[in-house]
Amino acid sequence: MAIPFCLLGVYNMADGLEQIANILKQLNDEIKLDNDKWERANVTTTVLRPGNDGTAPARGEQNEL
Repeated sequence: MAIPFCLLGVYNMADGLEQIANILKQLNDEIKLDNDKWERANVTTTVLRPGNDGTAPARGEQNEL
């Protein structure tokens, strides 16, 4: 009698974990979309790295790696 009860509990726990995993996936997808939307609105498209002397290069000029 105890074995079927335990198996039912394991099944219910697995089902609950699957539902939690689905919810977390949906939340992760929503966060990615919100992040992409925020980046498009707030991040500049050109990022200039500082040169060797600590100053930013002129536009079109590339730093050596």
